Amino acid sequence: MIQTVQPGQPFAPSATAWNSFIEAANAHKSSAAKPTQRPKANRQYNGNLITIQNKSGEVVEQYHALGLGNPLVLPEDNEDEFRTRIVLEGVEPSADLAGRFCIVQETIAVDGFGLAMVSGTSLAWIDLAGEADTHVELDEGTALVSSTSGTAAILWVSGGVGEADATGEQWAVVRFGGGGGGDAGIWIKISGYSVLTGAYNRWRYSWAEQELVEDGVWQAKPAGRSSPSAGWAYNSIEANNGETGIQGNSINIDALPAGVEYLPVQGSPVVKAWPVINCNDIVEWQFSYENAVSNQDGLCE
Repeated sequence: MIQTVQPGQPFAPSATAWNSFIEAANAHKSSAAKPTQRPKANRQYNGNLITIQNKSGEVVEQYHALGLGNPLVLPEDNEDEFRTRIVLEGVEPSADLAGRFCIVQETIAVDGFGLAMVSGTSLAWIDLAGEADTHVELDEGTALVSSTSGTAAILWVSGGVGEADATGEQWAVVRFGGGGGGDAGIWIKISGYSVLTGAYNRWRYSWAEQELVEDGVWQAKPAGRSSPSAGWAYNSIEANNGETGIQGNSINIDALPAGVEYLPVQGSPVVKAWPVINCNDIVEWQFSYENAVSNQDGLCE
């Protein structure tokens, strides 16, 4: 062991003591030069399950649904903590959060923490609106509401999928999230449009959710979603349209005869639409439908 030296005491270190001092100094310098190591990611559970804090203001029962809000710790507040684990806010359900929900795997008190499934297969408490419904979606209330389309597919319900014994709130087995077989879209009717400011040959579309009656006939879905409250719809075929050249529908507008115009979607079609969250955390509904062209005499064939 290296001995300490008192003030005024002759200092004549041995080679062994001096070498030990040099080795310790070099080791300290080497460790100080290394960048701070990030905390290891918490390999919590299996990716389908996360921890949530119930911020809905009500106790949420096991296998009921909540909307998903922000992380409890944001990267700008504490990046190391943010990287350590996933903990999201479980918020009051609403149609605006379509596709952004979880199914809690245990009863969670107000402001309490618990496990919730964000993708996969789970028991679920649903509100079956129609005996032939095959999908469910987040709406008002913690029971997922059924429809002919939605982001979660019903795998089992009493009586069978598409031929249930009864409507109303009941147990089901559903599959959702992560492309796991749930139908991530709804059927909508395009009802109008407005020009997107600063864009060329692009429009913002108004819409209303539809349900299939029979023989290809659709009608407005009772209490269904619609613009603008549930977000506007955008035609993905128009995404890269410009002032000149070939447009998304493969028409070269530079080659169109004089008087022929490139038009928004015409005729109020019923199309499949998907909710997508943009960079500002706002829901936009995306659909694909060919644009029309017309001249002074009307639509071109």
